[in-house]
Amino acid sequence: MRARDTAARRLGPTYIRGCLQGAVRHGYDPHELLKTAGIDPAVYDDPSASIDGVEMQRLFVTVCNVMDDSYLGFFAVRNKIRAGYMVGAAAVNCATLGEALKSMARFVNAFRSDIRFRCRRDGDGHDVVLTFQVSGLNDGVEPQVVYWFETYWLYKFLCWLVGRRLPLTRVCIQASEGGHEVDYSLVFDCPIESGQDFGALYLEPACLKLPVVRTEAELRAGDFVTECSDWFDIPEGEPTLAREVEQLLMDLYREGAATPTLHVLADRLCASPRTISRRLKKENESFQDIKDRVRRELADGLLLTTEMPVSGVAERVGFAEPADFTRAYVRWTGHTPSAFRELHGH
Repeated sequence: MRARDTAARRLGPTYIRGCLQGAVRHGYDPHELLKTAGIDPAVYDDPSASIDGVEMQRLFVTVCNVMDDSYLGFFAVRNKIRAGYMVGAAAVNCATLGEALKSMARFVNAFRSDIRFRCRRDGDGHDVVLTFQVSGLNDGVEPQVVYWFETYWLYKFLCWLVGRRLPLTRVCIQASEGGHEVDYSLVFDCPIESGQDFGALYLEPACLKLPVVRTEAELRAGDFVTECSDWFDIPEGEPTLAREVEQLLMDLYREGAATPTLHVLADRLCASPRTISRRLKKENESFQDIKDRVRRELADGLLLTTEMPVSGVAERVGFAEPADFTRAYVRWTGHTPSAFRELHGH
């Protein structure tokens, strides 16, 4: 969004109430949700009210988290946040945007029948078209709002994947013309076609070769949501070194490598240990802190999803002695590994 378009960066009653329609249908109090999101609850009943992009981002995230539904209750079938994470993980573990799109389509189409996602070449071969067609909306949900959220959220995520704003040649909106409180042409900066049978983003073929620069560690940490606190901002920029280190450590542990040292990591990153340490310090991080986070996360997963004995978990996360692992785990969580399992009913 350009600075001169500031006036367009607001959403009115249709989008305020629309974001909450699914939640209201499921019995949630819209005023309480707005309050939780740090927004004046009075805007729900005010036909002239509007909120800015920062408030909309907070409202969107609040409704998702409270309902555990990344589709805000719009569809008859809930889409748990964990399922959304799995789609994102399928994308970040690909080398290029083209591979990521195919992986996302396979995942979504395998588990959802109310959203059909395709990546294909346009009829004239000049553009790549990402099409998505939605159905099965709950009664009382405003379709225009659903199409807006689906189209824009997908575009934001793809830009985040490659660390840059993707140039679009055209956007199709599965909604009728007129009545929009958002100027789509300002948001997407390209021609818009409304009233289509499907939603679509048109990209130049060269975009498919763009490398995926994000990592599973960044996805898991919620960087896609937190990097841009304003709904209208497009997340751009390269990932931090800390996230790269975290992802690499995660991969090494999963491969069964011996406890990775800073020297091993530096070789993988083609840099000296001193350089890695210095750059991490600038990000207020350290190799040891990152390694502890990774070990704890892997240990949590093994303790909660497997019957592996504590000694086995200790070995998998790089501890030679179970007693050393137990002491470290108590320092990380305040619980012994066994107590953690009992606490979570495993």
